[in-house]
This record gives sequence, C-alpha cells and structure tokens, in this order.
Amino acid sequence: MKYVSVLAILLVVALALPLAAQEEKPADNMDIVRAAIRAEKKVLVAENMQLTYGVDTAAPVDRAVDAYVTADAVPSWANVLSVRVSLSMVSRSDERITTATSGDRLLRKDFATTISVRNRL
Repeated sequence: MKYVSVLAILLVVALALPLAAQEEKPADNMDIVRAAIRAEKKVLVAENMQLTYGVDTAAPVDRAVDAYVTADAVPSWANVLSVRVSLSMVSRSDERITTATSGDRLLRKDFATTISVRNRL
C-alpha cells in the first residue's frame, strides 16, 4: 500500500508540472511572434502558393501518379493520389543583392513538397 501512495503522489506531481509551466507563459504568444518579426528584418513572406494534384490517369487503375494537374483539371477526385504544395517566398525588404533577376533586389526562395493522400498509394 505504501508503494501505491508514493506512486499516486508521483503521478499527481507529473500531471501538475506541465499545468504549472503553462501558467507561466504570456497570455498572447502572438506578441512574441510579432516582436521577433520586428527584430528580424529578413522575414520571408509567401508570394505565391500552388497546389497541384497527382492523379492516376491510366485506364486500368494502377495506383501510380501519372500527372500533376490543377484542381479544375482533376478528372475524378477518387483518382487523386497525392498533393504537391509549392511556395514561393520573398523577403520584405531590400537585401542589397546584385544578382536579382527580377530587378527589385528582394531575396526569393522556392519550396515544394509532395504529400500522399492516406490510403490511396
């Protein structure tokens, strides 16, 4: 019985510690994010976002992506196997670069990832 009491106390302490830690956080975490953005001048923002859908267009369905198309070109949503997300990020201020191709002297970076639709591949 003594071990059960000690175990119960440890369990209560283990559950109470995360709650106490949460109370110490500021009420609005967005204030911290805003302050960090103001402090860091080289913040990137999304300039463009594209979603394309990997579809199986083979006559007998083989569960392999044959093409990536936009939403309006999807022949059947049942044949969508994956989603490709492409983001074009751009800096918000003049970065003093000399190799800018767009002439506006902003830094740009493209990101892309492909996500499979669950239970489709």
